Amino acid sequence: MAKIFIVDDDMAIQYLYSEGLRIKGHEILGVVSDGVSALEKLKNMKEQPDIIILDHKMPLKNGVETLKEIRKNNLCPNAKILFITADGTIRETVEKFKVEKFIQKPFSILSLLSVIDSI
Repeated sequence: MAKIFIVDDDMAIQYLYSEGLRIKGHEILGVVSDGVSALEKLKNMKEQPDIIILDHKMPLKNGVETLKEIRKNNLCPNAKILFITADGTIRETVEKFKVEKFIQKPFSILSLLSVIDSI
């Protein structure tokens, strides 16, 4: 099963993703609430994630800014990034940074699990 790192500022969503993914047998390597914390944690991780779930609207550094830094600094180069947002207008910008999947809110946890199982 996949090793997953979650970046989302909504605590209820963090819990939903974490528990749903654990139940399916995935390992959660970490959960953070903003892009700055995500970059710091990714730089210092001993074990690299297979998948990064990255929300867009967050404090300190949004998802696009975080994604740019992940790519610029070659952090977790083998990780697949699932970019999640309610803002469909940023899709082209996000896809320039080679995300595995762009997921537009709203969606169900079952949809997320299905996407993760397919990659």
